[in-house]
Amino acid sequence: MSDETVDQRTFKLVTIEKSTPPNEKAKGTWYRYVIRNELTSIQGYARGSRVTVANNANRYVKALNAKNDPSRSAGPWATQRRKAAAAANK
Repeated sequence: MSDETVDQRTFKLVTIEKSTPPNEKAKGTWYRYVIRNELTSIQGYARGSRVTVANNANRYVKALNAKNDPSRSAGPWATQRRKAAAAANK
């Protein structure tokens, strides 16, 4: 896998902006965030302070990048898959 491919797959948090609640019943302060790489973008909404939303979005970014890291071929969810497979084989 070339360095260019890795760079295309690297996600970054590119936008956090205050947003209206997703519906009338939702309370609190809401933010819209955008996570993007060269191939795709992910838009999400979250309630809380800007700092809390940014911290959570950055956790998503780290998880996505770990999943796409070629040196970690199994990805961050491998343990869950192994546990599920072991449970199914019992």
